[in-house]
Amino acid sequence: MTTWLSRLALCLPVLILQMAYAEIKTAAQIDSEPKYIKEGSAAVGICVDIMRAVEKVDPSLKFVGDQQWQPLARIESNVESGELDAGCGLQKNKTREAKFQFPATALFPVKWMLAVRADDDVKISNWADVKKLGPDGVILVNFGSGALKTLEAVGGLVIDSGGKTNVDNLVKLEAKRGRFYYYRSPGFVGELKAYPGKFKILPAVMDSAMFYMMFGKHVPAETVEKFNKALLELEKKGELEKLVKKWDS
Repeated sequence: MTTWLSRLALCLPVLILQMAYAEIKTAAQIDSEPKYIKEGSAAVGICVDIMRAVEKVDPSLKFVGDQQWQPLARIESNVESGELDAGCGLQKNKTREAKFQFPATALFPVKWMLAVRADDDVKISNWADVKKLGPDGVILVNFGSGALKTLEAVGGLVIDSGGKTNVDNLVKLEAKRGRFYYYRSPGFVGELKAYPGKFKILPAVMDSAMFYMMFGKHVPAETVEKFNKALLELEKKGELEKLVKKWDS
């Protein structure tokens, strides 16, 4: 009996620690500024700030892995398999809703726009204008992104999704291997800063949506609800909007 009690005493601190917080495994998404931005050896950005803010509101939630980089496709695959628990800043669609859990409260709004070369005087108000260009209206978009699915759903567009990163597609745009680059704000202005004078963002907003924290089906519903409650508190206090504006250059 004494041995059993001794073992229980040793295990109790571990059990209490496990009950004290829910550890949520995630990863920093490559090429997703300003959700995640490389700053030296660290990952910073909107998502990192939001996770730290949520942890302060509800200390029982603890995000880990946000300093380890993975591409979007791998993050989605790992969240689905259970290797990761969550991915930050993703748009809901029918495919994702069938595989993942989304809290009721969104992280931040996004809008998608088109960038062209600085010397291109094309005028675009909507997708019909792009379609009229035919082969001269090739749209570059990141491989595997949610934006690609949006473009495919529009129909009738000439899409090139061969580029895996923003850099890939901006190099292609500069080389005239595409007429447009389709990306989102927040983030678009920051991406183009590395190419002064080479590109411009057209004023038309082609699409808009909300970005969410995405949880795997294996994550307890209680954990997702606790995250949602903490996020809602940040939203009501105006803190969520401040965090987004901080990184939206």
